[in-house]
Amino acid sequence: MLKKSIFTIISFVMLFSILISGSASAASTSDTKYEDAIKEIKNSQESFLEYLKDAAPKNEEEASEIAAEYYSENKLSNDVLGSYYEKKRNLLPGIKSGDSFDIGKYIEKNVSADEFEAHEIGNGIKVIFTDSPTYFITYAGEKKAKSGEVSTKATSTEYEFTYRAKNMFGLQLFKVYNSAYFVYGGKEPRATQTDAYYKRGQTSTWKAENWKKGTKKVSGKAVAYAQGNFTTGFSVGGFDLIMEEWHISNEIHCNNKGKVSFYGNRL
Repeated sequence: MLKKSIFTIISFVMLFSILISGSASAASTSDTKYEDAIKEIKNSQESFLEYLKDAAPKNEEEASEIAAEYYSENKLSNDVLGSYYEKKRNLLPGIKSGDSFDIGKYIEKNVSADEFEAHEIGNGIKVIFTDSPTYFITYAGEKKAKSGEVSTKATSTEYEFTYRAKNMFGLQLFKVYNSAYFVYGGKEPRATQTDAYYKRGQTSTWKAENWKKGTKKVSGKAVAYAQGNFTTGFSVGGFDLIMEEWHISNEIHCNNKGKVSFYGNRL
């Protein structure tokens, strides 16, 4: 009876060890695939950056078209994307579904912390790489015509802040645009919003709600804002559908001395 009990205990211990070993091996394989995916993402970022700079886009819209062209021919494989999203389920690094955030602050904070890389492309255009397949194309500055020249239609200097979130499998997650001009130097600064809109993403699931735009005053500054709740989601390479919702704002500020800021993207 004792021998039988000892044999049962030894068998149980051996089975438990096999299960633990198998689990550890699977975790190790998953980690290796994730690290390989990160290397592929970094390589893709470097190649895309060189391609974008060589193309010399005149404006943000043209930069986005060039990005779409590049990733239509150089998509990351489903295996790479699957290995990444199996471990990291967030579409925007550091942002959880349900979070509310200002896009300028979010980008600037991560660039300052060396989590993201910001690269000047020319004509005021920036591309911001994250440590994920998501990247941003932005422009913050004086409003330009489609030719790339600064607009001269406004009676006062007109500013615009536009950003797109895109993904390396060739899809746009969202775009939010905001433009305004300001009058300052009197009793208090005043903002006139000239345009504000969003463009839907190209993902399989996409929705915008509670879209608001306009002007307001905050701490003695005139503010032009655009904001809303955005939901996006997709499934690639056989992994489960990733769907997230965020409240995103885009703001341009001006104080009574005429200093304009884009929440971190300062002129």
